Amino acid sequence: MEPLLKHIKLRAAAACIGFASTCGIQLSVATAAARAPNCVSTSGNVTVCGPFSLTAGSATLTSHDLTLSMQSDGNLVLHRAPGKELLWQSNTAGACSGSCVARFQADGNLVLYKNGSTAYWNTTTDGNPGAQLALAPLPPYLSIRTTSPKRQAFLQAGQTTFQNYAPGQIVWAAGQNLNWLAPLDPFGGYPGRPGAADYMQLFQAGAPGWPVAFSHINVFKLYTQNFIYFQNKLHPPDNLKTIINFLKANNIALAIEAEPVTCPNLKGSEAVAVPSGPEQARAIALEVNSLGGTIAYAAMDEPLDFFMRITAQGSLSACPFNSLQTLAENIATFYAAYQAVFPAIQIGDIEYGLTGTQMSEWATAYRNATGVSLAFYHDDAFQAGWGHNTAAVQAALKGADGSMGPGIPYGLIRNSGQPPGKSDSAWVSKAKQNMDFYNSLGLEAPTQNIFQTWEASPSRVLPESGDSLTNVVAHFFDYRPK
Repeated sequence: MEPLLKHIKLRAAAACIGFASTCGIQLSVATAAARAPNCVSTSGNVTVCGPFSLTAGSATLTSHDLTLSMQSDGNLVLHRAPGKELLWQSNTAGACSGSCVARFQADGNLVLYKNGSTAYWNTTTDGNPGAQLALAPLPPYLSIRTTSPKRQAFLQAGQTTFQNYAPGQIVWAAGQNLNWLAPLDPFGGYPGRPGAADYMQLFQAGAPGWPVAFSHINVFKLYTQNFIYFQNKLHPPDNLKTIINFLKANNIALAIEAEPVTCPNLKGSEAVAVPSGPEQARAIALEVNSLGGTIAYAAMDEPLDFFMRITAQGSLSACPFNSLQTLAENIATFYAAYQAVFPAIQIGDIEYGLTGTQMSEWATAYRNATGVSLAFYHDDAFQAGWGHNTAAVQAALKGADGSMGPGIPYGLIRNSGQPPGKSDSAWVSKAKQNMDFYNSLGLEAPTQNIFQTWEASPSRVLPESGDSLTNVVAHFFDYRPK
């Protein structure tokens, strides 16, 4: 029996198809007898389930148009009907040749077994008794969420402290096949970068002007500056409500690019907006919540790069941290501020040019401080010298939670790189060329694609047949191998 089983409870109940009263699941001798399904439907067409087992080729777990199934080759997969669109997979095909079973256990861990007892993959979420597995119509499509308050111990300024997390905290979520759109808006007052004048046209019913891109985008990201300007009433307040309503109606998750670091003695840095950290997080979360919205993802704006720059400059005395661990502890309060309003929020990171060792050390420090892994890593690529360490970073992400863990999803920011294209046509052309460049490196395909600009170009988001950001999205999905 694998060492992992020391931390895994073997007792599990069967899951059924949807809410059927009979299961038809063949349990292995190591599991308990089948019992009635333990799934309920909550608001927003989300289905949450207690402990269950799925045996290969026998049963599926279905919620509305989502189906979770265990394949005979050992791969656990999530599809969406019609057409069986693949939303997520455990990437374990070939790991099992018979008696394959997926068990969501009472300790909160989702584990894949072969021969009924040998674990070969898990979500590393044991220690969360009472947690539920959730299937949702918008990202994250599949997740594991707590059902009771959680108390996380960590050090801060050399002292042991505790962070309280509300019930509903996501301790793991499927992060594959996510496509983000993040145009520069015309609201933020970015010097020399006016943003897309037709930005609000994206949010018209039926998404006219971008049908191909619209069919693939499932996460839309706003910038921190958006909210500062909304809060100060510097542009029409109805715009944010329009955006929220459109995203909700179309099952597109809302994300925010966030400034996580609290560094009161060092102002004006890219990674330290004013306000930043938990103060900023709380204000943004409450505003979105008041308009009926939910922030599903927060993408941290290069906190590790900021830490390395101030370390190189000898400016650490201005900030309350002096190591990766204390940086992560600083950020833990930012995560908690968002999580207090949106319990299921996922926090990931945007960085550039890391080595595999730096990635591994940073992922470990973050998990130690917050109690959860980074939800994703977005690579701000296509800059001078980029690409040499990418394979090592991807390997570090895969092993971030052990050889049998799910790893941290790798995402690639699809833009024109540095220096950016100075016109719409040049920016779009360079962004497309970078698709070829990435493929030439022989690296694994990213599991997330982020179509984003923070430059003056492209000056329009529509139509997708022109020199626009949605044209880059449409080109990508026509271009990539089917």
